[in-house]
Amino acid sequence: MRNRQRNRLERILQPHPVPGADPGRIAETLSRSQELLADRLRRGGQPRSTFRQFYLAQLRFVGRRTWALHALILVFAGALMQRLPESIASDRLQLIALLSAAAPLLVLAGLRTLAQSSACGMMELEASTYYSLDRLLLARFSLLGAVDAFGLALLAGLFSASGGQEFARMLLYLFTPFTLASSGALWLQNRSRSLDRGLSAQLYLACFAAFQAAAAVSSPEPGHLLARFYGAAAAPVWLLVLGLSLAALARQINRLLRSCRAREINL
Repeated sequence: MRNRQRNRLERILQPHPVPGADPGRIAETLSRSQELLADRLRRGGQPRSTFRQFYLAQLRFVGRRTWALHALILVFAGALMQRLPESIASDRLQLIALLSAAAPLLVLAGLRTLAQSSACGMMELEASTYYSLDRLLLARFSLLGAVDAFGLALLAGLFSASGGQEFARMLLYLFTPFTLASSGALWLQNRSRSLDRGLSAQLYLACFAAFQAAAAVSSPEPGHLLARFYGAAAAPVWLLVLGLSLAALARQINRLLRSCRAREINL
């Protein structure tokens, strides 16, 4: 019984006969391919894009709506210094707290870029291009980060010029919430099984910004509690939080890039 089953399996597993290759047909195929390639080059075929061209092309991928939303947040934060009620504008610490709420809002505006490839079903197509998924994602993140950093630095300069606040301290008060919001959002995003699930990160960023704005506007004693957070004595704590959040952000970005490489292999 076993021998019959074994013989039957051996017959089933025997390779099917394959016709032999025709050297003439192979040579004809190669010759025809070279002719098509030469004809394409004579007609002015597009060369492979450089990394600079690839990097600038990501500006279009991020999209006009995302860039417009970032610009709107920065313009609104800048106009906030001139349009606030006297009860709030007179307290510079409250104004600093309100301006720092723009940092998590910028992260929230760019969060959609993280999941755009997966949400639109383009990940498999992008994995087949010359640049890998991790390079694509890193280019988009660096573009958004550079624009946001420039915008926050501009806000810090405007506030320092109008309010007499030190420029370095204003950078500290704006960049620390930005890195803290970014690292927290990426940590939540990395815990999701799919890059398309960003609801928890969006809720985190929205609550982060709402808490900062509410703490500044509804403070019962203007400047009393905020002085502990934005006073000169709290600067070392801010520096410590900034360093820790930068380290956490770098770790989460590295983890996200490694997950992109793994997904690229499994596609």
